[in-house]
Order: sequence, then structure tokens, then C-alpha cells
Amino acid sequence: MRCWQELSRVKVSHLTADALQAQDEAYIASLQPKKQVIKPQAPAPVVAPVPAAPKLSPEEEAKLDRQRRLIDMIKKGRLDSLRPFIAKYPDEITVQALAIASSSAQEEVVSYLLEEIKIDPTQSYEGRKPYDHSSSKAIRNIYRRLAFKQPEMWDWKEAHVPSGLSEEKEEEENKKKAERRKGLKEKLKERDTKRAEEAEEEERKAAAAAPPAAPVGGKTGPQKLGGKIGGEGNLAGMTPEMRMRVERERRARAAEARFAK
Repeated sequence: MRCWQELSRVKVSHLTADALQAQDEAYIASLQPKKQVIKPQAPAPVVAPVPAAPKLSPEEEAKLDRQRRLIDMIKKGRLDSLRPFIAKYPDEITVQALAIASSSAQEEVVSYLLEEIKIDPTQSYEGRKPYDHSSSKAIRNIYRRLAFKQPEMWDWKEAHVPSGLSEEKEEEENKKKAERRKGLKEKLKERDTKRAEEAEEEERKAAAAAPPAAPVGGKTGPQKLGGKIGGEGNLAGMTPEMRMRVERERRARAAEARFAK
């Protein structure tokens, strides 16, 4: 009942002029768009300018091109082109040339640079001596031969060359190497011969252990391996190779019997 009275009774309120004006202003203010709050943007990161590559002068570009051609001649072993190039530009030949020739296994170029141009092998290139760049025993022996012929030419120990190599010592090393190869070939030959003998012995034992074949259809004479068609036979004591031969013979005989029907 009370709820009905509250809902059905008209309530009248008396507002002053100031209150009415305040309500009007509030309503008008609600109709106007709200001002967006602009958040302060973070400052863009300052990117340091990338320094431009220094432009080479014509002389520097020409020198760089000569270095490329020099490295190409060394790697390809073009000694006929390398000689006039070095004669024309002797100041541009450094330990780099000797190290590259050693790593490229160019024996004639290494000998030429060591004995005629006399590049110092005690200097380093990329943290290693030219001898350390050697890619084969033949290249290392060039250093060792020169160390034996001219021990006072350079500090060969500083150049990481282990010892000098005389003709007699090199011949002795080659002789030992040939003997090792010959011994290895003989061992391989003996091993192959022994394997062949063992295989033959195994075959003889398997043949001796194989039981005699039972006659088929009352026939006498040599019989095939495997006994009767479909029979198990006596496979005890046989090697796996003999068992496989017996099984193949049985299957062949069974196939012949089927085709004969």
C-alpha cells in the first residue's frame, strides 16, 4: 500500500531561480564535446649519423687493385706474371704474399719468394707465421730445406720451422715412407689371403657336414640338396650359408614339381 502511494502521489518541489539556472548550465555543458587530453609524446630517439665511407683517392684505388691482382696471381701460381709485377712494384710485396702462397700450396711461388725475393718468414700474418699457413708437407719441406742450406739467413726457430732438412735426411724419410707403404700393402694382401683360405675351409667343413640327399622316386645317383620336397631334412650342424643353399634348392625343386603338373 505504501509503495502504491509513493508511486501514485505527485511530488512538487519549488526551485529557486539560481537552482534552475544551475541546472540549465549543467545540461548545456553536458551537450558540449569534451576536450581530449593530449598526452605529451616522448621525444624521438636521436639517431647518430652513420659516417660515410671515406672516398679513396685514385692512387689508393690503384694500389687496392694491384693487391687484388697480386693475390690472384699467387693463388693461381702464375709465376711468369708474378716476376714482372714484383719487379715493377717491389714495395708492395709483404709477408702476406708468402703466407697466401703457403696456404695455397704453390710450391714454386713459395720457393721464389723465400730464396729470390727473400721475404722474412719470421714476420706474422693474421697472427701466424707463414710456415704455420702451410697446407701440405711439400710446402713445409721447402722451408726446412732452406733452413738447412742457409741456417744463418733467418731465425728459423722464430719462424716456427722445426728443423733443417738435408737431402740425405729427406731421402731417408722418403725411404721409410715407402717401406711403410710396402708393409701396409703386404699386410693387406696377407689379410685377403687369410680371409680367402678361411672361406674355403668353411665351405669344406659345410660340405662334409651336409647329410646325403635321399633318393627321389626310387632313383639312384647324385641327388640335389634338401632331401624331399617340402621335407625338413637334417639341417643340424650346418652353417647358415649351407642352410640357405639347402632352402634355395628345396624351393627350386618345389617350383619344378608345380610346373610339371
